[in-house]
This record gives sequence, C-alpha cells and structure tokens, in this order.
Amino acid sequence: GTLALAMAIYVVGAAVVSAKISPAKQWNISAVVALALIILLPQNFFDRNRMFGNDAPSTLTIEDDVGIVSAFEYEDGKNLSIQVFRSPTSTIFRGEEKGYDMGPLNTLINTDQAEMLVIGLGGANYLPSLVANPRIAHITIVELSPTVAREVHNQGTPSIKAAMKSPKVTVVVGDGRRYLQQARRSGRKFDIVQNGIFQPWMSGAGNLYSTEIAHIIRDVLRPGGVYFTLDLELISISAGPAFPYAYSAPPQDRYVYFLASNEPRDFPGLCRRDIRHTERMLTTDDKPVVEYWMLGLLSDSLVDVVRKQIEYYHHPCKSPGR
Repeated sequence: GTLALAMAIYVVGAAVVSAKISPAKQWNISAVVALALIILLPQNFFDRNRMFGNDAPSTLTIEDDVGIVSAFEYEDGKNLSIQVFRSPTSTIFRGEEKGYDMGPLNTLINTDQAEMLVIGLGGANYLPSLVANPRIAHITIVELSPTVAREVHNQGTPSIKAAMKSPKVTVVVGDGRRYLQQARRSGRKFDIVQNGIFQPWMSGAGNLYSTEIAHIIRDVLRPGGVYFTLDLELISISAGPAFPYAYSAPPQDRYVYFLASNEPRDFPGLCRRDIRHTERMLTTDDKPVVEYWMLGLLSDSLVDVVRKQIEYYHHPCKSPGR
C-alpha cells in the first residue's frame, strides 16, 4: 500500500513538473521509473540480515503494534538479534550462558531495598545478575514492543527466563517516556533509573535522551538516586540542566557509561564532570540533535562511532594503562 501510494504521488508530481512533455511520454517515463523502483526495492529486507558482514536468515518476521519485528541467529545460534524495523533492539547471548555481571552496580546503590527502573528490555542478559543482587528489592522494566518482550522470554537462556519470572521483576509493555511521566505524576520514586536504549541514533530514540526527559528522571529519583546510561557527548551534556552532579566511567571497549545524581556521591574509579554549562546545542524534544548528528557516522562501525564520540569531547577519564 505504501509503495502504491508513493507511485501515485510520483506520477502526479511528474505530470505537474513536466507539463510541456506529451502525456504519452510522461506515462512512459513514469512507467520506466516505477519499474526501476520496484526492481531495486529490497524484497527481503526483513527476511535476511547482511549487516556487519553477516548473512543470516530471519527466524521470525512479525508485525505488532510498534512495527515489524525480525529475529536473526548468529554464530550457530549462540547469539540472537531481535530487531524492530531492522534497528538492533535486543541481542540475547546464549553461548555458555554467562550474561552480564552487574555486581559493580552495588557501588551505585545507597539502600538495601533499592527500587530500579529500566527503560528498554534489550536482551535481558543483565537481568539474572540484578535479580541475584540482595540489595535490589524490585526491578521494573518498560519495553515498548510486546513482541520483543515475548521473544526474549521465549528464546532467552534458562537463567533469563527464570529472572523474568522472578517476583522481583515486573515487565511493563508500554512507552518508557510515558511511564516516567506517569511515575512523576503519581509520586513514585526509584533509587536507580537505567536508560537502556543504547541505540540513540535510531529514529525515535532521541526523545529518551532529551533535556526534558532528564528533568523527569531527576524528579522520580529519591535523594542520592542515580541515573545510569550510555555516555555520549550529546547525551551527557543534555542531562546537564537537570543534574548538578555527573560522573563518567573510563572508556572500556565499545561503551562508556555516564551517571548523574541529584546529590553529591562518591563513586570510586569514576570521574566527576561539570556538564551544567556548555555552548553546544543540547538534545531537546523539538531538536533531536542526537539522531541527526549520528547520520554522519553511519558509514562507520559501532566501535568507530563510540571512539569518535570519545575523541570528539575529550573524555576526562582515561582507560587503565593509557
């Protein structure tokens, strides 16, 4: 239907801009261009993934209320990538079932009954470690796609499945921004808020890193609570107007991590940063700078994107041995 509408618009537009061309030629030109577009259209866009040097057929292609969800297996089934509109949304690591060790998160927790909010389920590789942490009382995860939430549960490792069924975990299918707004209206508070949307350059993700959303997150944090997310320049400086205290972890491999708090905290090994004053343009609701700035880096790998970000704003922390 979208393709047919686009073709109709093209034909009308061609007729308007080429009024001096005979109607027969107009239709001939339109037919040739339309045929070329149909031939060039990637018919298997959702059925096969050739990104990052892989060539994997889809094990799932389904359209839900959010978009078209595809799943691709890599490394003989050890990794499963679940994508919405071919945006890497969730990657489940099934090899050796190690997952992520979230033990260092204890240094961020200032209570033995911590309430944690996670925006974006991802692959839930982190969840078993969080559930096993005795200092975390409850974890609320907000995931936009019902298919992603279902498939992570169905296709995850046994430890992921067990963690998602834990009484400590509540998975809410809904929009993370709206959930935060409702939490602020109702007065609900958290000790840790993790923004797990680690693809901020994807269309529609930028509004979860705006200055406005940083103010909402600040309002739902308890005193001394921590906002934890990906540390890229256009993300961290946009949180500056909301958070007087910010910290960065040393660059490690692909990602660097950013913390912000409404009160001063002592985080061993992290660098204190002053991000409250900057002349650079901030990411706001009406200016999703983070999405458009990244367009210039699409020809690079994800590793190169993060490396360029670090070099771009001269990260104050240095990796060990550098």
